Amino acid sequence: MNIEIAELKSVHWRRIILFLFPVLLSLSLSPVRADILLGLSGSYNSLTASQEYGGPTKTLSSYDDAATVHSGSASIFIQSLPDPIIPHLFYSPYFDLSSMERSTSDNYLKATTGEAGLGLYVATGNLYRGEVGFFLGIVAAGRVSDLEGQFNFGRSTLYEAYLATNDTTLDHIDVLNYSRDQAGSLSDQRKTRYLLFKAGALSRENYIIADIGFNRNVDFKTLAVLALLNNSNLNDVHKYYSLYQESTEKEDIFYGFAPIIELGYMGNNFLIKYKGSLPVRLKGQKGDMSIETHSLVIGAYFKI
Repeated sequence: MNIEIAELKSVHWRRIILFLFPVLLSLSLSPVRADILLGLSGSYNSLTASQEYGGPTKTLSSYDDAATVHSGSASIFIQSLPDPIIPHLFYSPYFDLSSMERSTSDNYLKATTGEAGLGLYVATGNLYRGEVGFFLGIVAAGRVSDLEGQFNFGRSTLYEAYLATNDTTLDHIDVLNYSRDQAGSLSDQRKTRYLLFKAGALSRENYIIADIGFNRNVDFKTLAVLALLNNSNLNDVHKYYSLYQESTEKEDIFYGFAPIIELGYMGNNFLIKYKGSLPVRLKGQKGDMSIETHSLVIGAYFKI
């Protein structure tokens, strides 16, 4: 059984573990050999997400809305010696946790992902003699991904509905923050700014400037267009710029089945392998999302 745990920073990892716990429990009951390999590994991981899906053979990076996150991490490497079915065929439980984040002026994406499953592998070495050599495996895994980013999926927000009604009796800032609270995007920083504004500690102008300027992404092109259309009326610029943000700033948990391919080499004290998952469609509460993952792992270990 191999375990690779990348650094986790998301507060949602507990939900992922709870979802995967039944799978992990069943895997823990499978027989493993007494010899354990213990060491350190370094990995480079990438995850691409898109609302589009062209089948498992079409990479998601070819779509305009695709966003990719990368991460490099060091992990503790723990694996039991493969339990052979026949001299060159073995199976192994699979478990992986990772958290990646990317923020640029063009896009933002944060992905916390958990996977658990069972892999079937073919090896060139004689497994009965403790040799693995080159190996190729297919892993049937369940995947849960908590995605936060700029995606236009799912239901319209309350703020979008408010602007569509042209209601002038309510302050757009109040509706915006209530909508953010309902959508789960009212961060502690946003909540603090809003409370300071309502308490009179922040003027409307200073609140608007801070609300725009301290976001993860600031779209200067959209701001410039809105400033021209609204004659630089700061209140209206914020009103409609927030609509742009609300329509793209989404968070949801996606889950489903993800076949994973592993290819690598395991020697006496050395391991290198590539893991890749072709684009798969995952279900979410607000809509579906396509996810594609790749990683390269290099590790050194000793037997205990």
